[in-house]
Amino acid sequence: MEVEGTDFDPLTEEGQVDINDEEFDAWTQGAETDPLIYDAALENKYGSRWKSFKAALNRMWQSKNRGSPVPEYLELQNIDEQGATARETVEWATQELRMRYPNFEVDDIRLTERGNKVLISVRDMRYPDANRWTKPQLLFDDSGSVKVNVARLRGFKEATRSDLERLKTLNERVALERRAEGLQETLEEREADYMRQNQLLADAQKRELDDKNQLIVQMREQRDKALRDRDQAQRAFELALRDLDMSKEEAKNLHITIAGSLEERRQLVAEINAKEGQLRQMAQTIEDLERNIAEKREIINDQTRPEEEREAAQKEAETLQKPEAHVGVAVRTNANAAYYQLLS
Repeated sequence: MEVEGTDFDPLTEEGQVDINDEEFDAWTQGAETDPLIYDAALENKYGSRWKSFKAALNRMWQSKNRGSPVPEYLELQNIDEQGATARETVEWATQELRMRYPNFEVDDIRLTERGNKVLISVRDMRYPDANRWTKPQLLFDDSGSVKVNVARLRGFKEATRSDLERLKTLNERVALERRAEGLQETLEEREADYMRQNQLLADAQKRELDDKNQLIVQMREQRDKALRDRDQAQRAFELALRDLDMSKEEAKNLHITIAGSLEERRQLVAEINAKEGQLRQMAQTIEDLERNIAEKREIINDQTRPEEEREAAQKEAETLQKPEAHVGVAVRTNANAAYYQLLS
C-alpha cells in the first residue's frame, strides 16, 4: 500500500490516533456512561489527545455497529474536535478495510487523502500484465460504507479475497491458459489439415482441367482430320469430273441417276427378300404335303389294312397331289421373275 499526501489535523498535537480491538472493548464494555465522567477519564488517560482518541472510538463504534445509534458517552457534539469526526485518514481507512475484509492485501491498493476524505486506487485488471492503476476515487460513502462502485472493481475484489480464492483464480487462469494453448494447437492442426485438403483439391482440379484440355485437343485433332478427309474427297471428286469432262450440271444429274438406281436396287432387294420368305413358306408347305402323301401311300400298300381304309387313303392321296403341281409351278414362276428383274 502506498500513502500519499498524509495531512495531520491542525487541531491535534500528532494527528488522529488509531486504536485496536482490545482498547475499544476496554472503553466500551462496562464503561462509565455519564459523558462528563467518561470524557474526564479519557483526558486523564490520554491527556491532550483524549479528543482524538474519543473520535477514533466513535468511528470504530459506527463501523462495528452499523445501523445502531451511537451511545451518548461516545457522541462528539460536546467537544471541540468536530473536524475529527468527519475527517478520514489513510491509517483509519486501512484499519477499517482490515476489520471488514480479513484477507485484505494492502499492497494491492493505493490510499491517498484529499481534504477530509480518503481516496482509493486499485490495480487495473483490464491490463493484468501491466503495472496500471485505476483513477483515484472516494473509498467510503456518507454512511461510512465502502462505495458500491469501488466494491465492484475487479482490483478491489482481488485485494480483499482470501488466499484460497486467489489460488482458485490462479488455477482457473492456468486452466484457461492451458485450454487456450490446446485450442491454439487444435486450430493449427485444423489449419494444416485445411491446407492439405485445399492442396489436394487444387491438385484434383488441375488434373481434371488437364484431362479436359487433352480431350479438347483430341477432339480438335479429330475435327481437323475429318475436314482434311472431306477436302481430299472433294478434290478427288473434282478431279474425277475433270477426267470425265463433265459439267457441274451433268455431275448433278449423274448424282441423281446414281441415287435413283441405288434406291431402286434397295427396293428390289427388299422385294427379293420378301419373295424368298414366301418361297421358304411354300417349301415347308410342299414338305408337309409330301409327308402326308407318303403316309397315305404306306396305308395303300399295306395289304393287312381293310379295303375301305386303303381306298380312303387312295382318294386322300389323289386329292393332296392335285395342288402340289400348281404350287410348285407358282413358286418357280415367281422366283424366276424376281431373278430376271434383279438382273435387268
